[in-house]
Amino acid sequence: MRHRILLFLLLGFVLFTSTNALLAQGVTTASMSGIITDKEGGGLPGATVIATHVPTNTPYVAPTNSEGRFNIQNMRVGGPYTVRVSFVGYKDAAREAIFLTLGQNLRLDINLSEVNTELAGVTVRGRQGQIINSGRTGAATSINNTTIRTLPTISRSQEDFTRLTPQSNGLSFGGRNTLYNNFSLDGSIF
Repeated sequence: MRHRILLFLLLGFVLFTSTNALLAQGVTTASMSGIITDKEGGGLPGATVIATHVPTNTPYVAPTNSEGRFNIQNMRVGGPYTVRVSFVGYKDAAREAIFLTLGQNLRLDINLSEVNTELAGVTVRGRQGQIINSGRTGAATSINNTTIRTLPTISRSQEDFTRLTPQSNGLSFGGRNTLYNNFSLDGSIF
């Protein structure tokens, strides 16, 4: 009886001490982090970092935060990876043949250099349309006499005619209370 108790205690001790080793087997990916800076060393917020796993063409995309830092998690182990960084007003940078090992957090800091680009002139031409113009101050629907005469109606009430405008819900227009809206019928304002 005493040997069984010792055996169970020993077995319990072995199982208890080996659980940490079993839990450590859950890492199956790698990650990449770093900072994207300009030539003065200041971080570039909003830069785009794209790491592409070349054999599978799988892209991992991350923008930089307000300090210019990026972090890409759950990346495939191995490689090669091609990393491209882009930011408006700066020359794109690329790093190739990057390999990741299991559980690795690769630190990749990249410095971007400014590029001067002269943009061509832009000509904007416009014309005033019949529907949208400065003379109109809001949504309006005009219904002519022919439409009113051919409109099927049961009760001949004004709700039968106001349904022709998409902004109407009975006597309410544009989701507002009926006290804020008006419409005219045969010259009478309602």
